[in-house]
Amino acid sequence: MEDIAESRLHNPTLQCEGDVMKMEATIVRDTYGVPHIFADSDETACFALGYVQAEDRHSALLRNFRIARGEMAALYGDEFVESDFQKFVMGIPQFAQRAITQIAPAIRRLIEAFTAGVNHYMHEHRNALPEGARDVTVADVLAFTRWMVLQWSWGQALHELEAWRAEQGHNTSDCEQGVESNSNSWALAPQRTAIGTPIRLIDPHVPWDGEYRWYEVHIHTSSVNVAGFALVGIPGITLGFNEYLSWSATAGGPDTADVYLLQLSRDGKHYRYDGGWRDIAEEPVIIKVRRGDKLHSEKRVIRYSHHGPIIHHEDDLAVAVRSAYAELWGLGQQLFEMNRATSLDEFKRALSRFEFPPQNVIVATVAGDIFYFLNGRTPRRNEKYNYSKPVPGWTSDTEWRGYLTVDELPQLLNPPAGFLQNCNNSPQWVTTEGTIDEGAYPSYAVYSHIGDVYRARSMRARELLAGAWGIDAEDAMRYAFDSLVPSAHAWISALREAVKRIGVDGNALLERALKMLTTWDGRFRADSVGATVYRFWRMFYAEHHPEVNSDNEMRCVPRNTEQQQDAIDALRKAVDYLSNKFGKLEVPLRNVQRMQRGKHDIGVGGLQSSKLGDCLRAVWTRDPDERGRCIATGGQSCTCIVIHTHPPKAFSITPYGQSDNEHSPHYFDQAELYATERMKPMWFGRAALKGHIE
Repeated sequence: MEDIAESRLHNPTLQCEGDVMKMEATIVRDTYGVPHIFADSDETACFALGYVQAEDRHSALLRNFRIARGEMAALYGDEFVESDFQKFVMGIPQFAQRAITQIAPAIRRLIEAFTAGVNHYMHEHRNALPEGARDVTVADVLAFTRWMVLQWSWGQALHELEAWRAEQGHNTSDCEQGVESNSNSWALAPQRTAIGTPIRLIDPHVPWDGEYRWYEVHIHTSSVNVAGFALVGIPGITLGFNEYLSWSATAGGPDTADVYLLQLSRDGKHYRYDGGWRDIAEEPVIIKVRRGDKLHSEKRVIRYSHHGPIIHHEDDLAVAVRSAYAELWGLGQQLFEMNRATSLDEFKRALSRFEFPPQNVIVATVAGDIFYFLNGRTPRRNEKYNYSKPVPGWTSDTEWRGYLTVDELPQLLNPPAGFLQNCNNSPQWVTTEGTIDEGAYPSYAVYSHIGDVYRARSMRARELLAGAWGIDAEDAMRYAFDSLVPSAHAWISALREAVKRIGVDGNALLERALKMLTTWDGRFRADSVGATVYRFWRMFYAEHHPEVNSDNEMRCVPRNTEQQQDAIDALRKAVDYLSNKFGKLEVPLRNVQRMQRGKHDIGVGGLQSSKLGDCLRAVWTRDPDERGRCIATGGQSCTCIVIHTHPPKAFSITPYGQSDNEHSPHYFDQAELYATERMKPMWFGRAALKGHIE
């Protein structure tokens, strides 16, 4: 590669499937430390991908594997025993060992190459590894992949159980939930863009630490040329683009798991089924637990019905979970097919494997197509029953009857409106003109547990995109970072009415705070002082009205006398709080909301909160600390704009940087761009990289 600095990664003795393979790849790191892998084969590319993931984030990678294998307590003690046991109940460690011989040989070779790359780095840097580090295996990758898939489906089932128990008047705090996630995604058709080719947004909202922290990478081999975002520990790009198309995913999908109620015998060893009794199977497992300097073994027993594992008991009933993904092991195959797809038809064939978790998928192509698909392995069910709640497990009437095909799930190609969007909303809201008729599908095929069906973010995205014409990259970025809180106007109007009706007894500070709110533009920009007052006002109001959340906030605007008085009292508390913590009312939001990593600290705007409101510029924070500062912990995590020219042009930003090494220049080098709502280029291909190499 002329004029480009490069490093070669060479391992002459990699053993795969009995053959000795020579692995050599060129790894080029761009200005932001993002690796661009050039390899002569897919195996070599996977080897290099394992190496660079370990180089940048070896502690996170090893932790991800340990979480999935149910081995956290062995290193960190009793607080992880229950979460480790959950992994065994879900069958993840057991499955990983079985699946080694079940996956396609070609995919196994790719995973073997990936683990060899990880181990190659670790062997070179033993002194830099965390406590408990060991060589990684194919089973580690399979376990983590399965955990990443199953937690979505199980999250649906656990939500069903929680809702049912709440209806029964039971405490629901012991119902562990699925992954915390929201996301934005949209695609504009060629007629709406300045250059006559699709422009699209990929914008998942997840925690900035943990298993869902994204890793940007570009992979170039003889069979694939793909860029985007991988999960650390999985050899493939989960969200991204190639020369022909791009794809995104947002949480929410069809109903892919069910909860079954079991009637138990007196001795608890049997459950009723179709007039007879079936035995409850038992599987003993051992959880290793570190206590002090010793490793202990804690024995647990998993109990099973034919529906699935039993996770809960309620009086004389037991509760079992069945997931449509329980016996699947082919996500690796599907990811590689998605990465390689050269047309929408090829991508849809990859989706038809249904190994990808339940998500709203939007695809855009260089040919000019935009496509929405409500993805998920969806059981065909008896419509006599409501599967959004626990169903009787004592009758074969509730058994699944196969699975829906791709054509039987909600989808939309090239709508007349010229755009598609999904911000965790139901299919009927993906566009304006010519949208999806949900009534044409079984209720469980459009079922989504992820929040309300019509989100504030979705409403704002539809508003922006419906008026979008002649759009270019800068416009797209402005939409991606739009910080207008749609509900703010209604809430402030209600507060103004409350003050007009009840008054504030001539309190000058309250009157000033009210004026700050009524003259505020409703945007959570980092420099906004009105946003700060609004944030704390809503926070104190929520303390007295915990029923208010993002699902219903427009129905919970303060209207009656009691609510209006609470709204005024909350404003008074907000004024006192700001005065005490900051010495004034006029506090820019950036002084309150902070991004921190190691010794680094920078202010940031944006909002995504079930109690305070929501905007497209999604930033989650903790509650205020003793200084009144709210530390950001998640939200927009790998925001990406793709322009489908040939070759594609793209821009991205992540909250921190590529590396977890605090001494690396790429530990926090994207934070200022992120905080100021800017993106960096994603240089695609050798030619584009020239002049942009570190």
